Order: sequence, then C-alpha cells, then structure tokens
Amino acid sequence: MWTALATHEFRRFRHARGTWLYIGLCAAYTVVWLLEPRSETESIDAIGSSVAVGSLQASLGVLVMLGGLVAGFGAIVGDRESGTMTVVAGMPHTRQDIVIGKLAGRAAVIGVGIAIAVGCAIAGELLLYSSVSFLQLLAVVAVTGWYALCWVAIGIAISTLARSSTEALVGTVGTALFALQWGSVSWIAYGWFGSTGSISGHYLFARRLAPREAYHVVTNWILGVGNGDDVFLPMLTQRETDVDVIGVFVVDASGSAPVYLSEWLSLLVLGLWAIVPLTVAILRVRTTDLA
Repeated sequence: MWTALATHEFRRFRHARGTWLYIGLCAAYTVVWLLEPRSETESIDAIGSSVAVGSLQASLGVLVMLGGLVAGFGAIVGDRESGTMTVVAGMPHTRQDIVIGKLAGRAAVIGVGIAIAVGCAIAGELLLYSSVSFLQLLAVVAVTGWYALCWVAIGIAISTLARSSTEALVGTVGTALFALQWGSVSWIAYGWFGSTGSISGHYLFARRLAPREAYHVVTNWILGVGNGDDVFLPMLTQRETDVDVIGVFVVDASGSAPVYLSEWLSLLVLGLWAIVPLTVAILRVRTTDLA
C-alpha cells in the first residue's frame, strides 16, 4: 500500500537538516513579519484581522514552490542511483503506489512548514487583533496544501524524466527560475504576439496558467481583495485607493470578470498542476527500469 511508503518517506526526511532548515525559514519569516511595526490600519479595516494570514501569501507562494521542488526532484532518480529503489520496487506494491507514496510522504514534510507558518500567523492575529477568521484560515490552508502537492508532483515528474541526479537538479533549478520569472516571460510573449501598449484579458489569462499566480488568484479570492494574480497587499491597496500600483493585475474586484479569468478557473488550474505531473510520473515509472 502507498500509505506505508508515505509513512516511510515522511520518517526518512523528518530528521534531515534540510527539513528543519526549511521549517525554520517558514517560521522565521512569520516571526520577522510579526515583529515589524504595525501599519496596516486601512488593511485591517478592509479585510479584518486576516491581514496576518494574507501577509503569508507571498512567502508561502515562493517557499512552498522551492520546498516542493527540492522534496520531489530526487524522489525517483536519487533512489535509483543509490540502489534504494531496487528494494522499494521489490516490495509487494504497484509502481503507482511508489509514486503516490513518495508524493504523499514528501508533501507532508512541506505541510509541517506550512503548519508552523500558519500557526505563527494565528498567534499573531490573536495577539495583535484579538480575533481570527477560522473559516477563511482553513480555506487558505487547504489551498496552500494543494499548492504544495502541485510542486512536489512537479518535482517528482522531473525526477522520473531525468537520467541522473545532476540532470534532475538542472531541471529543478530551471523550473524554479522559469516559474519565478513567469510574469516577465508572459509579458515578453505577449509583446511578440500582441501589443504591449495595453493589457488584454488574454494576457491576464496567460499569467494565471502558472501555479504560483493561480494560487495568488484563489487566495486573493478567499481574502476578499479582488480578482488578480499579484500578492494581496498591492491588490488591497489598488482596491482601496483605485490606484493601479503594479499596472497589470486587477481585472475586476466586483466579481464580474469574464469566465476565463474567474477564480474557479484558477482553482481548476491548480488542480491540473497536481494531476498532470502526477500522471506523467506514474506513466514514466510504469515504463522505465527502476533498477
């Protein structure tokens, strides 16, 4: 069963120094933010005390992405090179179980970092604002957990396609850089095929096809700061002041955006970013020599 493999993967990584470094980074960012001088009066009036959870959005968008890729990229090729995969493949479970087990176990490690960061945010909200919206918080946590699953699945897919750990590392670094620069890449592509003099719905749609931007759209929706793929503070500023701070992101804060720019579609995009890489990984593992 894949659950036994998932438990093994989680136990395997829970004592690793890299795991605790990652958890420490998630906690450190939250603590540093909580110690900053408080200047969000307008933000709190607009969305309530959830400003603390909202402020985690930008860091989680990057930390979860990097953590998921690092957790996933050595899952198959690393074990194959070390010889561990020979033992795993010889156990009484299917190759699909191997992929799902590694996905679940390694995503759980990222989940610990998310839980620490969110826990600090809850403490901050209770300490600073004496209230917290648990319904909103649970929704953000659920979406962030699925977002972590997306990146671990992408990392594992890279691991199954790579012929060596070096090749997997190069693919992982390239994927991370491409994802971080997706806004610039999509803008350049838009300039080639469209017009950079104005912003069209098609350009905004292209931006939302990336997992991090789709995550921003969905969490902005939950936080109630409008329909856009930027992080929530600029979104909130633009909504409250009607000033285009970044110059691109908000389509319509009232909910009347076209269907292809709806939050539901971004939720579907997030779903596909977990399902498609997982499917690729399973098909690859079924047809390749794991020894």
